[in-house]
Amino acid sequence: MSSAVGDEMELRRRKVQQDTEQKKKEEAEAAGEEDVDELDKEYVEYFKKKYGENPRSDILGIDGCALFVLIYIVVAGVVFTIIFLSMYARHRDIFGNMPIPSLR
Repeated sequence: MSSAVGDEMELRRRKVQQDTEQKKKEEAEAAGEEDVDELDKEYVEYFKKKYGENPRSDILGIDGCALFVLIYIVVAGVVFTIIFLSMYARHRDIFGNMPIPSLR
C-alpha cells in the first residue's frame, strides 16, 4: 500500500501549520492575551503602529497634578477674563471719574 507523494506532503504541511498555530496560542496564553477576533486585531495593530507600544498619557509633557493645576489656571483665567470684560462693558468710565492727586 503506497500513497501519493503529494498527499504525504500536504499532510506534513498541515501538521506544521497546526503546530505553529498551537505554539502561537500557547505563547498568547502565557503572555496573558485573550483570543481576539480579526477586526480587533486590525485595530490593535493600527494603534500600535501609529502610537507605539505604550502610548503616553501626558499633555505637553505634563501629567498628573501638574496637568490639573495648569488646566485649573487656564479655566480660572478664562472665567475671570469674562467677568472683567462684562464689568468693563457696563462701567467703562469708572476710572475716568477718579481724582488724580497732583505731584508737587
